[in-house]
Amino acid sequence: YGVSRNPVPPQWIAGMLLLTALELGIFGRTLVDWRTSAEVLSEGAAVAQSITRISEGEGAGDYRIYSPSYSVPQHTAAVHGLELADGVEPLQWQPYVDYMAAATGVPALGYSVTLPAFADGQPAAANQSYQPEAVLLGWLNVRYVTSEYELQAEGLEWVKDIGATRVYRNRYAMPRAWVQKDTQAFPGEVFPVIELSREPDRVDVRAEGEGLLVLADLAYPGWEAHLDGKNVPVLTHQGILRAVELPPGEHLVSFVFRPMSLKIGLFLFLVAVALLGGRTWRARRVHG
Repeated sequence: YGVSRNPVPPQWIAGMLLLTALELGIFGRTLVDWRTSAEVLSEGAAVAQSITRISEGEGAGDYRIYSPSYSVPQHTAAVHGLELADGVEPLQWQPYVDYMAAATGVPALGYSVTLPAFADGQPAAANQSYQPEAVLLGWLNVRYVTSEYELQAEGLEWVKDIGATRVYRNRYAMPRAWVQKDTQAFPGEVFPVIELSREPDRVDVRAEGEGLLVLADLAYPGWEAHLDGKNVPVLTHQGILRAVELPPGEHLVSFVFRPMSLKIGLFLFLVAVALLGGRTWRARRVHG
């Protein structure tokens, strides 16, 4: 029962396998660029190494880099321990897309898998008619900007050329976390935090108030905040950055990522386990 009386002829199966092999071996081959790992990781490596040396000499601490020409690819940045404000990101948060359009000067015209978008598919030159806003990049902790063409944005100071790539320092770069007294001025009265530790789903900050504790990290939905162990609202600074209002004195603030989707998924999982367990128990009673 349930087995077809007219099985697929073997020659049909062989034909389908042959067509699949032709598709992968001939047509699909044109979509793949075969290179060694060494060749791939050499892309932008000299720039990444130079930025690392510059930052070490300046004692920059945590920072991000931005490139309107994708001068440091993501895989190269990851190998060298660099964090990017731009790059390939299929799943995007709309407030960040809007912010990056203002910060980079590159308009967001519909969906693009990269931030910023590259209209003609040529990153090295596609956005050379746009100038970034150094202040807006600074809120994102962007300390260095790299480009294959000259930038004339106010606040960006040329550091050096590495081959065809220009490296700029952003004098408006903010630290990864700070306490801000006046949120209306730039940057206002700013104080460094005492201690900062980060994990993928948790950030602990020890800081002294009063003022607004700001993280140069996205206030993506799902983040919760705890002030000295008590739940407090997660505020936003510049519309996208995580922040918490600090009372006077020294405090420990913990940001924990607990998205609603995770809670719903866990609930459905427990329900499914309970239902399966119930059916198994009933079946054993009936047949026992």
